[in-house]
Amino acid sequence: MDRKLDRALWGAQWTLAVGFHFIGMCKLGVYAQDIREHFGFVADVTTATLHRVGTVEAVLAVLVVLPALLEILPRLSLLATAALGAIAVLGTVRPATTAGTGFVVVNAALLALAMLVVSGRIAQASAAARAACDHCPATRAPKTKPPNVTATESRNVTRPLRQVSWSRKIGPL
Repeated sequence: MDRKLDRALWGAQWTLAVGFHFIGMCKLGVYAQDIREHFGFVADVTTATLHRVGTVEAVLAVLVVLPALLEILPRLSLLATAALGAIAVLGTVRPATTAGTGFVVVNAALLALAMLVVSGRIAQASAAARAACDHCPATRAPKTKPPNVTATESRNVTRPLRQVSWSRKIGPL
C-alpha cells in the first residue's frame, strides 16, 4: 500500500509541477497589454507583475520535484508544494482575469493536487517516523495471554525463566 501511495503522490507532484511550470512560462512570454482583450485582465495587472508571478510559479514548479528527486532537502519540495497551493488559492479567490469560471476551475484543480501532495507526504513521513520508533506504544506488539488459560496458569506461563529457576533453588516461600 505504501508503494502505491508513493507512486500516486509522485504522479500528483509531477502533474502539479508541469501545470504550474507551463502556466508560469506562458506568463513570462507575454505582455499584459497584448493579451488584455483576449483574457480580460483587470486594469491593475501590469507586464512586470505578470512576469514576476510567472517567474515565481516556474521556480516553485521546479522546486516541487527537484529536491525530493535528488534527495537534497526533500522538505523543500513540501514547502514549494504548499506555496503553489497558496498561489492557487489566490488565483481562485481573486482571479487576475474576468474570462469566467474556466480559470477558477483550473486553479481549484491545482489546489486539490497541492493539498493531496502535502497531506500525503506529511502522512507518509509521520508513518515512517512511527515505524522507526521502537519505544512508541503504537508500534509495539500488544502483550496478550494465551487463549483458554486461567489466571494462575497465565502467571506461570508468562513468568520469566530466571524466576522459575531461582524459586527452584531456594524452595517454596
